[in-house]
Amino acid sequence: MSQMFDRSGNAVLHPSDFERRSWPEDFAHENGNYTCTCSECGETFIGHKRRVVCKVCSTSPKCLGCGGKGCQTCDWFGLQ
Repeated sequence: MSQMFDRSGNAVLHPSDFERRSWPEDFAHENGNYTCTCSECGETFIGHKRRVVCKVCSTSPKCLGCGGKGCQTCDWFGLQ
């Protein structure tokens, strides 16, 4: 799959990846159609204006000890 770019030349997510990261359950709410940036991965998604994590990162297991930065527990359980 080739990389997609916007008119300014910035790389953009493939539409299916963008949809995977977004929160469609927020769309019906008044504040549910904001473009947000995930604090975990830095990717863009659509959701409530107060959301800080995309759907993909919210469902990915993280190590509670190091926060996914890498430790022996992460290695044992294959966490991020």
